[in-house]
Amino acid sequence: MEKGAKLGEGRTAEVFEWGEGKVLKLYRDWCPREWAKAEAEVTRAVHAAGLPVPAVSYVVDVEGRPGLVCERVGGRSLRDQLTAAPWHAGWGGRVLARLHRDLHACTAPARLPGVRERIANAVAEVGRDLGADGARVLSVLLELPDGAAVCHYDFHPENVLGEGDRLRVIDWSNACSGPPAADVARTLLLLRSPYLPDDVPAALRPVAGGLKHWVAAAYASEYRRLSGLRQAEIDAWLPPIAAARLREEVPGEREWLLGIVRGALGPAGSE
Repeated sequence: MEKGAKLGEGRTAEVFEWGEGKVLKLYRDWCPREWAKAEAEVTRAVHAAGLPVPAVSYVVDVEGRPGLVCERVGGRSLRDQLTAAPWHAGWGGRVLARLHRDLHACTAPARLPGVRERIANAVAEVGRDLGADGARVLSVLLELPDGAAVCHYDFHPENVLGEGDRLRVIDWSNACSGPPAADVARTLLLLRSPYLPDDVPAALRPVAGGLKHWVAAAYASEYRRLSGLRQAEIDAWLPPIAAARLREEVPGEREWLLGIVRGALGPAGSE
């Protein structure tokens, strides 16, 4: 079968139509081949656990690139909905929080890696950026609590598709096991990021940062209300998660991330 029209793309993959009622997530040619298989296994596991995720059909090679075929979800992404109606930013944040809380109510399958391990591996890879702060970040990480909830670890409006009661969470390539506070901190970091994709409309770019922070504030408030988590429990995860995010080399984020890390840790030798 040949891939159909392109439906979307991200840093690591493109998404195409694939026959009736299905889509093909096709990884970039520089991505390791095992990524498609790993994401398929994780998505099947969380789908079997009853979470609102698309069903995965099979892994495939197309044009020498690995991909996975899964159920096509109708409707726009939450990001597209908010771009079309930015005055609904508060509503969007609350929708995100309710859906995220539902995911965290599920115990992670045993096959998922731990969030602490994922963060530690990423921090180890960005030692040059962190310098002496790298060891301090890892020390903070060791003191944070464990957990066994499903953590999406890339949960933001672009990865929520559908409308009304048909919302589905996509892109489970970063899924891991851990405490909900870690996953919430990661989402807040993504929502507050100064990075803006190239496809953000020109008319919206001057106010896009403020709208993202509006979504983030509504999301954090609603999640705390639903879960009973304190903001301090969430904020404790921000320094190691910000340090780990450096590995992704997102344009415009480096100094911002380093500021989060150093602002939380204080000057070296101040402990």
